[in-house]
Amino acid sequence: PAGGDDRQLVQKGYDANAFNQVVSDRIGLRRDVPDTRDKLCSSQVYPRALPQASVIICFYNEAPSALLRTAQSVLDRTPSHLLKEILLVDDSSSRDDMDSPLKAFLAREPKVHYRRNDERRGLMRSRNVGARLAVGDVVVFLDSHCEA
Repeated sequence: PAGGDDRQLVQKGYDANAFNQVVSDRIGLRRDVPDTRDKLCSSQVYPRALPQASVIICFYNEAPSALLRTAQSVLDRTPSHLLKEILLVDDSSSRDDMDSPLKAFLAREPKVHYRRNDERRGLMRSRNVGARLAVGDVVVFLDSHCEA
């Protein structure tokens, strides 16, 4: 059972994110998720010569563990020759707990780039910012709290 401090942290996470941030933080950046594809999809053989993708992940006040787990899952589950870059577009977040984990992640992941909007622009305008910066052959947009 969670103690008083844990319950307060859990509630704070729910208030900020609408999910249990304590659990998200404890999971870490890497975890196994089941392959839920239809068996016909999972047995499909794709050509090696496909276009490289720029993956754009826009966020605003996202929990660091959820955002970075999303980016890590893209890195882990995308063939490296198909992933040109991941662009993290920050829509002028006001959280104070993102700076340190984000800088550490960016320092060790050369394919991940960061852009911060100088003011709130909203999801669609932030996606446009990312699309203009993208250098891959195709652009893929992902939510900031999903695992590939």
